[in-house]
Amino acid sequence: VKQLRANVGTEKLQVKYLTWGIVVAAGFGSLTNIFIPLFFSFYDIQNFGPLATLFLVGFTTYAIVRHRLMDIRVAVRAGLFRLMMVAVLALFLVGAVKVYQVSGAPLTIENLTSAAVAIAFLMAFFYRPLEIWLKAATDRLFFQKEYSYQELLRNLGKIMAQSVDLEEILGHLENTLKEVMKVNYVGFVISSKLKVKNGKIGEEFNSQGRRNEKGGVELTLRGFEGIGYPWSVDNLLLEQMKFEPKIIVTDELSREVAEMPETPRRLHQKQIVAALKKLHAGVLAPLPSKEGLIGLMVLGEKKSLDAFTVQDIQTLESLIYQAGISIENAALFAEVKDFNRRLQQEITIATRNLAIKNKNLSVLRKLDQVIINTLDFEEMGQKLADIVSWEMGYLGALVCFIDNKENKLRGLAVSNTPSLNKVKQMLGADLKTFSLDLDVDPSNLLARSIKEHKAFYSNELADFLTPILDKKTVQKIQEVTGIEHFYGFSLSSKGRSSGAMLIGLPRAYGDLGPGERELIQGFVEESGIALDNARMYSELKRINQQLERANQRLRELDKMKDELVSIASHELRTPMTAIKSYVYMALFREREGISDKAADYLQKAYDSTERMIRLINDMLSVSRLDTGRLTVNLRKDDVQEIIERVLSDLAVKAKEKNIRFIFNKKEDLPLAWIDPDRISEVLINLVGNSIKFSFPGGEIEVRVESRDKEILVSIRDEGPGIPKEDIPRLFKKFGRLQHSFATMAETQGGTGLGLYISRGIVELHGGRIWVESEKGKGSTFFFTLRRAQD
Repeated sequence: VKQLRANVGTEKLQVKYLTWGIVVAAGFGSLTNIFIPLFFSFYDIQNFGPLATLFLVGFTTYAIVRHRLMDIRVAVRAGLFRLMMVAVLALFLVGAVKVYQVSGAPLTIENLTSAAVAIAFLMAFFYRPLEIWLKAATDRLFFQKEYSYQELLRNLGKIMAQSVDLEEILGHLENTLKEVMKVNYVGFVISSKLKVKNGKIGEEFNSQGRRNEKGGVELTLRGFEGIGYPWSVDNLLLEQMKFEPKIIVTDELSREVAEMPETPRRLHQKQIVAALKKLHAGVLAPLPSKEGLIGLMVLGEKKSLDAFTVQDIQTLESLIYQAGISIENAALFAEVKDFNRRLQQEITIATRNLAIKNKNLSVLRKLDQVIINTLDFEEMGQKLADIVSWEMGYLGALVCFIDNKENKLRGLAVSNTPSLNKVKQMLGADLKTFSLDLDVDPSNLLARSIKEHKAFYSNELADFLTPILDKKTVQKIQEVTGIEHFYGFSLSSKGRSSGAMLIGLPRAYGDLGPGERELIQGFVEESGIALDNARMYSELKRINQQLERANQRLRELDKMKDELVSIASHELRTPMTAIKSYVYMALFREREGISDKAADYLQKAYDSTERMIRLINDMLSVSRLDTGRLTVNLRKDDVQEIIERVLSDLAVKAKEKNIRFIFNKKEDLPLAWIDPDRISEVLINLVGNSIKFSFPGGEIEVRVESRDKEILVSIRDEGPGIPKEDIPRLFKKFGRLQHSFATMAETQGGTGLGLYISRGIVELHGGRIWVESEKGKGSTFFFTLRRAQD
């Protein structure tokens, strides 16, 4: 009863029927032999008591036949083998005695002893071969081989321990189990990921080999050739093994299903039985590993159509753990080996790609060096063509540029290779003389590459060079160079084509690898920029040379002008001074006898002469400034005294416009390093301008103060002011402004040289001069002088 409760499956059924046999036999025997005679005194019933044994025999026989209680076939086979051995040995002995009798030898003790010894030796010699032959005969008769499962497990374990090759292990297991258990086939389903409960994948596997599913799960199938069963990761049998990893015997499961009530479990088990029958499987066994299920093993039906024995099941139960671990190790080794193989392939590919990228980087670095170190246009074109041949390893290149003036494509450079040098000798002319009118022949591929901004490939050189050259010459060039593949493209920069390039390839463009195409693309982009930059540099260089020549000519003309002005000024100042003196004498010394009208004319002549002398003096000062001949004689002096003298000299002009001067003299102002005459000239220019541009009735304030190591002088007026955009034009030669300020200057007279001269004089004193002004708010002019040290 304890075993009945503890066991499950077939073993439970075996104990169940054996228990029923014992209980029924004991009950029937007790009734017929004890209770009925004892209580009813009916002793004749005891004659039926032995029939109780039939119940025990019946239940036991049913358990043997249906549920493998005892392997009766093994006992029958063993008994038959022993019977055959005894029969053969007996026949051998009878035959030996018969031969002895026929020989006519006397039956003496000595003869019989000798014969017995000889027969014993013969029987011992032939016993083992006879035993092997008889066992083979019984194996063929019963389709079952007698074996020791310990020895079988030991031999299989030794093989599995020594090998790490999955195919070898599976093959040895398959052949051994087919040979020992006499089954139709032995199949294996192996996957290292069966233990992982992934999402369900419906893709089916074929009956052999490997298949990768969408989820990356890989099944290894072996031994199912000709079965036609669809395996998949969500297969019912695989799911069952993952859920309940134990050996399933098809016959036993069929009987269990037949005796089950109608429940979902019965339906599930029935589906499993149907799958096993479709597989023609007798046994389904899991292959457990260290971390889960590595796969399963399927044993087909026995050739004898007999059930699997207890020894078979026990052998499989012991074998599956060894096999699972061994297969897992072999699978891991295979994965490592496959990973190593793929890693080597990836390393090889990566090494090749790295070599290509290194070459590309080397070429592009060389191109960068060319761009940095080369500025000449023609030299740049030649270096680009040579890089194609000597760095990129192609057969040659032709570099062309666009002549924008004539809208023509002209040759610039050809690679320096032996074959292309022959071509240059054959042409016998400068490449620039060969040109293509971009508007005439739209079919030329170089012209199309420029217009369409795309590359073109062709096997015919004529597609690129006709009509630049005639077809006969082009064909001869292609024969001399031996180039069969050509690739032409536009050289562009900032979206504008600057030329084109034609490359001779060693093979078709479509046969080039991704790395080579990437190199060509990068080379095309950088070459366009390089050629365009070199062209712009050459153009700028040419323009700069022209400007330099023009500037040199202007300097010469300016020098001639200064010399002319200086000479003219000297020549003009002497007579003008004389004229001024004569007019002055007529006005102020010899006034008697001169009418008022004549005096007015003389006054105008005097004023004009004075302005002319002032202009001549300004021009002489400018000439001396420009030629560096204007000098200052510095000495310590009081700036305030110079300011007072200038304001006194200009008081008459200020009074004419009713303008008031404001100047507050400071007692402690330090002396300055100045040339009094030159600083007087600066003050006259600045204060004179303030008077000239101030409105009548205004005021002009002159201030002076000491700051650090310099003395600051400022002149503020209440004139119209100067717009900010006009201030940069001040202090320049002839810097007159085009606004109301200038209009007023026209009425007051002026040359635009006063501020220019003032700046030059202040800078000769080591100072600075500037203006602060805002339109409508007057102007303030500042200049600084070096303070004399105490």
